[in-house]
Parts: sequence; C-alpha cells; structure tokens
Amino acid sequence: MDGKTSRRRFLIRTVGTALGISVAGAFYSFALEPGWIQTTHHRIRIPGLSPALAGKRIVHLSDFHLGPVSPKYVERCVDRALDLEPDLIALTGDYISLHGNDVAHRAASILGRLRAPLGVFAVSGNHDFGIYHSGGRTRGPLVMKLLEEEGITVLDNRAVPFEEDGRCTWLVGLGDLWARECLVSKTMGGLPAEDSRIVLNHNPDAIFDIAREGADLVLSGHTHGGQVDLPIFGPPLLPVKYRQYYSGLYQVDARTRLYVSKGLGYLIRVRFNARPEIAVYELSG
Repeated sequence: MDGKTSRRRFLIRTVGTALGISVAGAFYSFALEPGWIQTTHHRIRIPGLSPALAGKRIVHLSDFHLGPVSPKYVERCVDRALDLEPDLIALTGDYISLHGNDVAHRAASILGRLRAPLGVFAVSGNHDFGIYHSGGRTRGPLVMKLLEEEGITVLDNRAVPFEEDGRCTWLVGLGDLWARECLVSKTMGGLPAEDSRIVLNHNPDAIFDIAREGADLVLSGHTHGGQVDLPIFGPPLLPVKYRQYYSGLYQVDARTRLYVSKGLGYLIRVRFNARPEIAVYELSG
C-alpha cells in the first residue's frame, strides 16, 4: 500500500468517525436527554426550622413549558413526583409556553393531580405572563387562576406560616421578576426576624434582594440549567444577569442558600449535560 492510499484511508476513517460522533451526539441531545428525567436529593439544614417541617420532604418542580412540551410528558413528570411521596410540593413557574386558553386549562388539569399532605404551592414565571424577555407585561397569568381552582395554593407575593412548639417557618412566594411582580420587600419585610423562611421564586436574578430581606433557602428555576452545558465553557446561553447561579445549590451569603432547578421542559427540544430535574429536599433543623 502506497503512502497516498494510506493517507486517503486515514482521512476516510477520521471523517467517518467524526460524522458518527456528531450523529450520536445530536441523537442524544435532541432525542434522549430532553426526556431523561433526573431526580436529585439534597439534605438541607435550616436553623430554627419549625418542627412542622423538620424531617419533611419538599419536591420541587419547575419549567414544564406545556406547548413545546407534550401533555404526555408533563403527566409523566407528575407521576414521578407523586411516586416520591412528598410532604410538600413546590412549583416555581413557567407551566405553559403557548397562550391559548386550551393550553392553560390542560396544564392546570394535569398539575391538579399533584397532592401532598402539607400542600402544593406555586409561583408564576415569565412565560405564564406571556413574557419572553424583560420588555414588559403582555397578559395576565390565566394559568395561575386555573391552578388555584385545581386546589394548588398560588403564593405570588404571599407567605404562609408553618408553626409548631413556638417556632415558625414561613413559606414565601414571589411573583415573576420580568413581569415586575416580584415584590420582595413588601412580601418579606413584615415577617418576624427570628422566624426562618423558605422562598419560592422563579427567576434567580432576584436572589440578592431576597437575601437582603433574610431567607434560609430560596428555590428557583428559569434557567433550564442552560439546556446545553458545555464542559469547561458552561452554557452558551442563559436568560439571567447573574450567570454564576444557573444550576444546583449555592451559598449566597452567611444565611441564604439558593437552589436553581434545571427544570423539566424546554423551549426548543435540546438538552446536553443538563438533564430535566426533579429536586427533593429533606429538611432538618
């Protein structure tokens, strides 16, 4: 075999291998990972936690995006969450991405199957308002009204206490930041300073305002973990200002921890190194 033939075969093998890797990577990213749900488990200690929540399990779901995402997939997410036998369920926004009334009703009907002994609590996200960037509010969140009708407690700019044996932990919900409905000081400013707080908030860009008011654990979504999280380089695209908070658990200051869920759905069906996530938190005092 002469050198020219050897080089030609080497080139063919190299190109063939590269094409094979590209096809396999595309298949994985577009066909497999977007539906490969990951359940992550976290033990969270909260000083001063109310005994009403001590030892309890919170299941956190976010960013379903019904519309681009099929009803069948959202139903599977609900089934997975219920199989975890949660004591409390936290929903942190973006339940829909298309805004016909039928999509909102379908989302509420499916999510209305969620049940937990301590309740199911939800806050809104930017897509629930029809807002895809920070350019302003375009419509009210019909889906939130429908969730309430399904027995889910909507906590936009509200707080509910879990009190036992003289100790109280507040579950705080905030409205969406891009909709200019995230009223942090108004919602949290009047809470007793000695009480612990768990905060549901869609967009992690509000974290510093929340931390200033005093929070022990903040649960957010919105980022989808970048959907594509490249080794070394990280996500090429993130819809947040504070890019350092895009996936997982962070210590923000001496008191406040933030968990950013990778969410369950997508706007475009692609995920790489950012599997859809159901997060479970086991609380202790």
